[in-house]
Order: sequence, then structure tokens, then C-alpha cells
Amino acid sequence: RDPGILRRVNQEPNESKEAREKKQHRKTWMWNDQAHTWKPTMASYDNDVNAVVRGFDHVCPFTGTAIGANNLRSFHAFTLSINILIYYTIGVAIWGLYSVARDGYTSPFE
Repeated sequence: RDPGILRRVNQEPNESKEAREKKQHRKTWMWNDQAHTWKPTMASYDNDVNAVVRGFDHVCPFTGTAIGANNLRSFHAFTLSINILIYYTIGVAIWGLYSVARDGYTSPFE
């Protein structure tokens, strides 16, 4: 899913010029030398994906993609499911250890 990658903008957008005149700094655009483009203040350039991403958070090492404004909800769902799986696994392991301590170990191959 697209994390919010922005296209390159060679000219400063008119909305940025108007916002600068009204001193609305949150709506202005800034020049980014690394990406050679104008970018909104809420966007960041990332070297790993070589693009400007709106609402950039980080690059996920598990999925290998940038996490930005458009896929942040999916990333939170992914991390929640991993946490549920970990807690379930720990619960099953504790239950197994308790069963062995209570009943003793019996080999399933006997």
C-alpha cells in the first residue's frame, strides 16, 4: 500500500506562497535539497525509499516499506496482531509448563 509518497514539484505551489504571505507556517512548502522538490511541512524525505512521504513515521524492517500517513493504520493493525500472537504463545507455554508440573511428563510416543 502506498505510504503517502508525494510526486516531485519543481515550482513552489501557489497555496504555499499565499500561506507564507498570511504567515500560516503549517501550510507552507519547503524546498528539499535531497529530493530536489518542494515538500509540505508535514512530509519528510527518507533515504531508504528515496522519496518524500506525507506523514512519514519510519521504515518498517519487517515489511521493508516506509510507514506514512496512508498506511499507518495498517501498520498498527500488524503490530497489534503480532502482540496478540506473542501473548497467546506465552499463555500456551505457561499452560504447558503448568500441566507438566502438575501431571508429570509422559512421552506421546510410548
